[in-house]
Amino acid sequence: MASINKLIEGFRKRQTNVKHRDYFKVLSRIGAEVRPGSGSRRTVLIDGKIEFNYHEPHPSGKSMNPLDVLKLLDYIDRTDVDVGGEDDQENSADR
Repeated sequence: MASINKLIEGFRKRQTNVKHRDYFKVLSRIGAEVRPGSGSRRTVLIDGKIEFNYHEPHPSGKSMNPLDVLKLLDYIDRTDVDVGGEDDQENSADR
């Protein structure tokens, strides 16, 4: 399983073909709360503040909209949030 930093590096190299599950892993790592919006729209809150919205692809295995990937990358760059470098704890036991 890729570390969060490797996922973000991949997002930067190519904003297409980003899976929602990987996008959500990064959101979770930065402490985001994701709330449902209208239809497949999702609102991202961090520390109780709305930061951005995105469209969750359906079915969930499809790729994210590249503009939504850029929104996440922009937030990370703008805030210099600590994303850590460790693999997800659930997968680290698999090694």
